[in-house]
Amino acid sequence: MGKGRKFYIRTYGCQMNEHDTEVMAGIFQALGFAPTHSVDDADVILLNTCEIRGNAENKVFSEIGNLKHLKQERPDCLIGVCGCMSQEESVVNKILKSYLRRNYMEFRTINTDIEEMFNDYITEWYQSGETVVPWSTDVNIHGGFSNMLSMHEEAINPPNSDFVKAKTFVLIDDFEIKGAVNIRYDLNDFLRNKSGHVGYGVSPSQRGKGYATQLLAFAINELRQDSVNEVLVMCSENNIASANVIMNNGGIEDEPFISEEQEITRRFWINLV
Repeated sequence: MGKGRKFYIRTYGCQMNEHDTEVMAGIFQALGFAPTHSVDDADVILLNTCEIRGNAENKVFSEIGNLKHLKQERPDCLIGVCGCMSQEESVVNKILKSYLRRNYMEFRTINTDIEEMFNDYITEWYQSGETVVPWSTDVNIHGGFSNMLSMHEEAINPPNSDFVKAKTFVLIDDFEIKGAVNIRYDLNDFLRNKSGHVGYGVSPSQRGKGYATQLLAFAINELRQDSVNEVLVMCSENNIASANVIMNNGGIEDEPFISEEQEITRRFWINLV
């Protein structure tokens, strides 16, 4: 795992930390990493912190600032903070807000570790008065956050053949959820006519910034990895912005679906072969 790679640990404070550093060094060496006395050639850098000594927090933040250029020059270099300070929520939040790359973007499933972030996101939807899209993120419909997570887990392995495998992901950028996408890995009759493989939505304040295009592109790649050859994506007749997003991702328009209520749904196919 660590063959040809090096680690560096800087220790602050008490004797207990010195002992912890020895333990961590032993783990790294057991994994094949070699120790180094310089951060400049280290592949992994750990700051083992302590709050007992005076000005410890200031020293650590200063050191993180000094190491920032290494992350810019060598993005694969891992820089971590462990010890006492890493257990303080205020310190962790300060590190994230001060030093995490501002252009960092992540697609991930929803879990309890981002519940507060998700609550901020979904509150904006409710305040706008719009229908939440995708429906799988409408926490009120599911009867609460925990129930919604349970539904997401169940959707991965559907209980019967009436349902298809599905996953929900959120797009996080600059420490905020910007949008979400529900991916269906197969089609049934309802999905062929009304919903397709992908349902995505962007929070009202974040539209027009390219997030919808990135959500759909992520979904397409996810389906490609699952050996889906053609992706069906739909939008309502009057949603010109969504139609443009689909066509920008390679969508070719097919015959629309017209419901008994004469509602028209535009249907697009994206060829992945």
